Amino acid sequence: MSHTAALAGSYATFVAACEQNGIVVVDTIRQLVDVTRGFAAGRRPKGNRVVIVSSSGGNGALMADTTELAGLALPRPSAALRATLAEALPAFGSAGNPVDITGNLVNDLRPVAAVLDAVGSSDEFDIIAYGTVARTLPEAHREALLAAKGATDKPFLALAHQPDVLSRMAERGLTCFADAAAMIAVAGKLAEARAATRFLDLSGVPRPAEPSIASGDGALPESASAALLGRYGIPVTAEVVVDDEAGAVAAVTTLDGPAVLKIDAGWLPHKSDVGGVILGVRGDAATAAAYARLVGVAERHRPDPHASFRILVAQQVPAGVELMLGMTRDPVHGAVVTLAGGGLGAEIVAESQVSVVPFNRARAEHMVDRLWSGRLVNNHHRGLRPAARQSLVEAVLAVQRLALSEPAVAEVDVNPLIATPLRVVAVDALVVRDGKEPQA
Repeated sequence: MSHTAALAGSYATFVAACEQNGIVVVDTIRQLVDVTRGFAAGRRPKGNRVVIVSSSGGNGALMADTTELAGLALPRPSAALRATLAEALPAFGSAGNPVDITGNLVNDLRPVAAVLDAVGSSDEFDIIAYGTVARTLPEAHREALLAAKGATDKPFLALAHQPDVLSRMAERGLTCFADAAAMIAVAGKLAEARAATRFLDLSGVPRPAEPSIASGDGALPESASAALLGRYGIPVTAEVVVDDEAGAVAAVTTLDGPAVLKIDAGWLPHKSDVGGVILGVRGDAATAAAYARLVGVAERHRPDPHASFRILVAQQVPAGVELMLGMTRDPVHGAVVTLAGGGLGAEIVAESQVSVVPFNRARAEHMVDRLWSGRLVNNHHRGLRPAARQSLVEAVLAVQRLALSEPAVAEVDVNPLIATPLRVVAVDALVVRDGKEPQA
């Protein structure tokens, strides 16, 4: 019935459950083998900052192109570290990130040792990825890599194109790969597993409150849905439910700014699909006309002559970022909270962040910060301000509290949830009950 149910797919829920329990998900058998080898080395990164050291500028650039997809950061070295690297490199090398030690290493291996020592001892990186385009890896080169790996506690991954070299280096404790993209993907999985440890502590998850919704069939009217959201701390718009034109006119008069009039009926969960929402209502005449129009829409669409409805008058929220926040109950994993883009296109632009209840504040923050690949928070012009981000995190946690406390609620759909500069506000709400017979 809800947009949330369409977005919280079973695979997304499975991935979320794995992430929240420190389990890394891979896509292929080949990647399973590669990632297992990466973890078997026993080193865990402190973060996701990778430094790429390559004997070829082109090869380094190709590896750099894969870092974003792997969830890795590729920070530029500090001025002091760049100076140190430049001293070790040939004049035609590059002291950025990737670090280009150039193909001159076939004549002089000293830059390899010096560069790897500098990045290995630096606190500016968490993972070292070393790549060379050479088809062979002479003994002296291999020894330089082993020495560099032994001098740092960071995960150290390297390319080696010869199968016999791969096996020999593995025997000596150096994790090597024949493919650069596979190596970067493993680095990403190591960082992902480290980041997921933030989600393991559930000591702060609140105890369930006393439930207020009884089992039953179908959706609640929007006014009752909004009241339930407000009970758990989700900001909702100021609103009044009226039964006649005079009540609508009086309600609009008391609101600050333009009003929104809607049909308030559990049997009409998606009001905008049939013209059951009118925006920007001001003045007595416009209010009377809007009220009459909505009554006509409701009478044409109600499932039977006895299906009741009322008209809801709400304060119109200024334009902002439209989001969707909701909850469904998965048959395997239980309650699932979903955050996504909102409005009429919620299911068209179906990128979402999903968490399985229970989850902690760090996980709620992760959902907010990762939506739209981080653009919701990090876009300096249109992204959320800190106050609105915090308000959204609290709203995500509030939906979890509702899920824990109201077992008779099968679905929650807040769409849109509008992010204003200072907070988020629920401007439309749908709560669906579990369909069970009420207990006597």
